[in-house]
Amino acid sequence: MEILIVTPELIHYRGRSSISESAGALAKALRSLGHGVEIVSPLWGAIDPGERHLARRLTQLEVEVDGKRYVFSVYEGRSTAGVDLTFLGEASLFPHLPTQSTDELGALRWGAFARAVLALLRHRSSQAGSLPEVIHHYGWQTGMLPSLLSKDKELATIPTVFSVHELRDKGIFERDLLGVLGFTSDQFAINGVEFYGKVSLLKAGLLYSTRVIAPSPSLAKRFLVDAGGGGLEGVLRSRGSAFLGIAEGVDVSIWNPASDPHVDVRFDAIEMGTSGLAKLRNKNAFQRDLGLPIRGDLPLTIAWLRNRPDEEIFERVLHRLVLQPASIVVLSESALPERVKQLAKRFPDRLVAHGEASDALLHRALGAAELCILPALDDPFGIIALQAQRYGALPIARAHGLVADTVVDLDAHLQSGTGFLFDEATEEAFFGTCMRAFGSYRQRLAFRHAAQRAMRCDHSWEKSARAIEQIYRSLNRFGLESAA
Repeated sequence: MEILIVTPELIHYRGRSSISESAGALAKALRSLGHGVEIVSPLWGAIDPGERHLARRLTQLEVEVDGKRYVFSVYEGRSTAGVDLTFLGEASLFPHLPTQSTDELGALRWGAFARAVLALLRHRSSQAGSLPEVIHHYGWQTGMLPSLLSKDKELATIPTVFSVHELRDKGIFERDLLGVLGFTSDQFAINGVEFYGKVSLLKAGLLYSTRVIAPSPSLAKRFLVDAGGGGLEGVLRSRGSAFLGIAEGVDVSIWNPASDPHVDVRFDAIEMGTSGLAKLRNKNAFQRDLGLPIRGDLPLTIAWLRNRPDEEIFERVLHRLVLQPASIVVLSESALPERVKQLAKRFPDRLVAHGEASDALLHRALGAAELCILPALDDPFGIIALQAQRYGALPIARAHGLVADTVVDLDAHLQSGTGFLFDEATEEAFFGTCMRAFGSYRQRLAFRHAAQRAMRCDHSWEKSARAIEQIYRSLNRFGLESAA
């Protein structure tokens, strides 16, 4: 099959988010299954085409939005996995870093980008090129794509699949930007893109895409109830069988302790089960380099902050955890919260915190840690739990979203399970589960075997990609089920 993936940002090029990771990993997995896969994404200002070996094509794409003409340059490349990459650049619309703004400039940015994607497809078709058999798009920023495609005689038969990772950000714009975003006045209705008097790009994607996918079955069920749908549960319920959940995976070629260049000593599940010395050596080296006491009797615990609002409970719990028998390392994607920095200064022998941590540091930390805390209690993606299990770091997390589908709670004797889970999003439930995990570390042999069990879990993207592949195959060029 020929598959086009459209995403507002792409991992390793700009942005580390659930969307950018998922889009990149799915494309790679689909390519390994023998499909032709292309990713189209904006050329954000921070992406250097020369450094990334992207070739600028002579063809330029002209689109008109709200009476203004925008000219997109086309840059093409190919990933090491054989995925074709196309970046559409327009300097006035795409600044240095990705932005979530929903003002007039944001409407122009995504309205123009969506039209440029269609212009790219029409240009290729005019040059005797083939059209994709399916378009898989990510993020509220691409929510208008299915609607725009349906109004294009040449492209209307291409089915669309929309991956939605959360309903928190709905892509809300003022009503007077309706046309800029590519919608007509008759679409501004309760059964259209209208959302409490404004326009929601997320709602548009949920309504008009041929299929909608949540990143886990548990999350799909939660989205359908009043508390989890964020006001869009009725829209999702109206989609019926066109809305489903598929557990996403991890790129096992990147997240692999047996070949990871960032860990001090490489290891696998067999080594973990027989001796566990490699993990211990990684732990000792990591503690030494961070200035922590080298303590084999204390569990090395890491936490990966993504600066989400629901991580505030973790910050309160951390005040209590630093008094417990554990070595704790907090890593943050961006600047550290002030409370975390102050705690690290007060307890330097128990807590180390790193802001703007790199992927390399996260890899090394997972290779050294025995436990991995997921600070966000309402994070539907929870991919860090799967990555942690790959490295024998047992996750401590709320049973929510992807975590609920991929992590099994450990019993008291550590004979079954792959992590430590709790249900309620409360401080006491969070703290109590951390204490249960710390206490379980005293069962050293059983703990190591639990880590080995976690490492053997199959969380590869290949399994997820095969399930998504079946969805693609169920869609014919008219965007309908082939069995209908």
